[in-house]
Amino acid sequence: MFRQRLAQEAFEKGKAKRDPMAPRVRAAVPCRPYDLFGAREEPLVGAALEGATFEEEDFSGIEVANSAFSCCSFRKCDFTGAYFKDVRFKNCDFSNGSFERAVFERCVIETSKCLGASFSRSLLREVVLQGTDCSLASFYQARWRNVLLRETNLSEATLSEGDFKSVSINECNLIAAECVHVKFIGIDFTTSQIEGLVVSAGLDELFGSRMDVYQAAVFARQLGLVVE
Repeated sequence: MFRQRLAQEAFEKGKAKRDPMAPRVRAAVPCRPYDLFGAREEPLVGAALEGATFEEEDFSGIEVANSAFSCCSFRKCDFTGAYFKDVRFKNCDFSNGSFERAVFERCVIETSKCLGASFSRSLLREVVLQGTDCSLASFYQARWRNVLLRETNLSEATLSEGDFKSVSINECNLIAAECVHVKFIGIDFTTSQIEGLVVSAGLDELFGSRMDVYQAAVFARQLGLVVE
């Protein structure tokens, strides 16, 4: 009972207390696709880009703020070390791209595709991921600060060694996601799919999280308990 009380206290203390802050997108001015290439030398601010298509382009180190992207494709593009602040992405495709060590601050990514993309060692602060496909994506050693994941597909994604603080996961698919050495304190899994979630043998990652009895029974069996 003592450990159960500790787990409940940890959950209450660790759960997100508010939704992420909305991005401050200005009255964005339409920009040309090639304007994005210059964002490494001079930040792209207050821009709107719609329907642009890029593939295997190098956007590493760019800075974008107070902007909106819609219906754009960035397949296999390199955004290593990029910085996005107050940016909204809608219906965009970042599949197999690289966002390693990138920073997202007050951003929304909705109804987009990030299949197989790498967000390793990235920072997500005040971010909403809504209705987005991140299956097979890597968030290895990513830092999550007040992030809302809603109706997002993270199946077979890598979240291992991530640093989670004030994260909400609602109606998401985490089937077979790799989550070794992640502290899910304050996370409510009851509305999400977590079958096959990969954690360490002692289930330490799940301390202080919440799940329903059926979800808990699956992990109890991993500990060798007979659940009827």
